[in-house]
Amino acid sequence: MSMNAETALETLEREKLILEIQQLKGQWWKKPAYVLAALPTLLAVLSVVYGFANGYFQAAAVKLENQKHDLQVEIREFSKEREELVRQNKELNDQISRQQAQLKELPQKFKEWKEKIMRGENAEPPEMLKEPAP
Repeated sequence: MSMNAETALETLEREKLILEIQQLKGQWWKKPAYVLAALPTLLAVLSVVYGFANGYFQAAAVKLENQKHDLQVEIREFSKEREELVRQNKELNDQISRQQAQLKELPQKFKEWKEKIMRGENAEPPEMLKEPAP
């Protein structure tokens, strides 16, 4: 390379360095990279402020409170229904127990009735052996 080419190259490199230094000394907000990095955060903050200003979050909180109240009412209703079902279940289990006890007594009652009839006594059948009334 010739001497002229070398000095021209050095001059260009020096100018380039001067421009880069000036760019680095400039305000950060004028640089597109910083603006693009800060833009999503700024939009998010503005969205939250807008939401509070228009009452969006308060409306959502009121809606959630109403849903909570509705659920509490449903829970009370289901609890009452559950208590009623538990009571009915207990009554039915008691009824089953009584009928099972009567069923165990049935052979003995039938035997006693049969013996009375064999002796010639006028015996009414036990209640549990009678036909149920229609």
